[in-house]
Amino acid sequence: MKLNVGRVSGSALRALDLLVRTDPLRAVLAKVVRQELGMDALRALPRERRGVVPFGLEPRSARPRRTRSPAELPSPVRESVPRSAGELGAAYRSGARDPSAVVERALAHAAGFGARSPLCAQNVERALGDARASSERFRRGTPLGALDGVPIVVKEEMDVAGYATRLGTAFMSRELAPRDAVLVARLAAAGAIVIGQTPMTEYGLSPLGVTPHRTMPENAQREGYRRARWVALRGDRFIHVHITTNTTAWGV
Repeated sequence: MKLNVGRVSGSALRALDLLVRTDPLRAVLAKVVRQELGMDALRALPRERRGVVPFGLEPRSARPRRTRSPAELPSPVRESVPRSAGELGAAYRSGARDPSAVVERALAHAAGFGARSPLCAQNVERALGDARASSERFRRGTPLGALDGVPIVVKEEMDVAGYATRLGTAFMSRELAPRDAVLVARLAAAGAIVIGQTPMTEYGLSPLGVTPHRTMPENAQREGYRRARWVALRGDRFIHVHITTNTTAWGV
């Protein structure tokens, strides 16, 4: 017997709750769960393969140390694109770059990854409309500030008007957010241009950074990583600001 993996809710969950309260089924279910979780396999391990379970607050390593230090990673290719938001703003003011062209290039670059795009959602109409408005402000000599025309991406747990806030899940509503979160709204008011959403693990609960519901960014520390993808996520040819979150703090 094997459990059918999936999400149980509503009447099915209530029925299951009633069934497991009866002794015969409770014993059968416990046996199946032990088998599914590998508990029976652990019990079958010979004594020489067992050890003392550590209890304490000291940090412990769950995986081997990485073979390369950050200093050994190759530098992103600069090409002719301004690397920082400050450099991009200076290029806008001098006329060397135009917000509409930069945003169009960023969207095309993201699309070039196909199914492996670093973005899990895009609102091209909003991005291009905001870019045209920014281009017009620079032509008039009235930019909103240092972030005007700067492409940004936002993690999918913050509301962005025109995007669904699904927190890395497959079951949350696909209804589009009617307005921006405060942080996103303030950035947009400063002229920053949202070109897409970046994916996250389901509710951000996976310590391994993997999920079956999204295509996740690859680890630049891993041997054999796709360098072009890492360069794109670093913003060298793609974005200049990424709005994300930690468990307890906002991050940029």
